[in-house]
Amino acid sequence: EITLRGRVTAVGGIKEKVIGALRAGVRSVILPEENRKDLENIPEEVRKKLHFHFVADVTQVWKLTVIGFGKNDAGSSPSVPASSKTDRRKRGAQA
Repeated sequence: EITLRGRVTAVGGIKEKVIGALRAGVRSVILPEENRKDLENIPEEVRKKLHFHFVADVTQVWKLTVIGFGKNDAGSSPSVPASSKTDRRKRGAQA
């Protein structure tokens, strides 16, 4: 949720959304700062597999998604899961 002034506000269902993201292969999650307290409801084995970014303003989201796109914390490109590489090859062969 983002207000007209760019403030990122809390959302519901964090546990379910985070578990769903992990099942979909997501490894980095952006959450509203106001939802930081909800991490305690997420199983530890799920938390260990994900990297969380907490934001309070849309400019922080912008920096993480657009400006920092394709880079991890070390400044290098993130690894692509093997299934994604396979999927790309299949799509390329069909095109």
